[in-house]
Amino acid sequence: MSDFVSVIWTTGDIITEAKMDNMVSNDTAEDAHPSLRLTEIAEPATPAANELALYAKDKSAVSALFFKGDDGIEHELSGEAAIEFIIDGGGTAITTGEKGHIEVPFNCIVNGWTAVADQSGSIVVDVWKDTYANFPPTVDDTIAGTEKPTLSTAQKNQDLSLTTWATALTKGDIIAFNVDSIDTCTRVVVSLRVTKI
Repeated sequence: MSDFVSVIWTTGDIITEAKMDNMVSNDTAEDAHPSLRLTEIAEPATPAANELALYAKDKSAVSALFFKGDDGIEHELSGEAAIEFIIDGGGTAITTGEKGHIEVPFNCIVNGWTAVADQSGSIVVDVWKDTYANFPPTVDDTIAGTEKPTLSTAQKNQDLSLTTWATALTKGDIIAFNVDSIDTCTRVVVSLRVTKI
């Protein structure tokens, strides 16, 4: 079994080849500072085989974190995600009422919603949220305000600038989807756009 050695990095240290050469197999590099700070750079060249470049660069006047693999493709390490729920009438028109639940997998903020259907129609979906301990959520737990996911004689719609939602979701919360009204649609997907926090 190999010895385990830690190399301590302190604020202002520069990662040099010499310092890295002092590390041996199974060593770890520990930052005495509570965070890793990256300075924005332009997109780097494609890394060599089996290597990965991690870097910060400007994205609309905000620093964002990216990585590029040896395939040369740049990827943003974004905190954006979607929580999706499918309402399916099984080939017939959807009915009103509560259609099911989802557990929130991470702390996040809801930024908007998108609704798409199998055909042009109308639907209003309320979104309820409560803690696991208080399951099940009820209409008293609505978080959608006056901006419920809605189709009005349409096959798609979205609202990406919510102003009346209670947008904070906590890992482990339970979300319920309730169809308030419906016409024609037999399958609708409601997607909540969120940012992980």
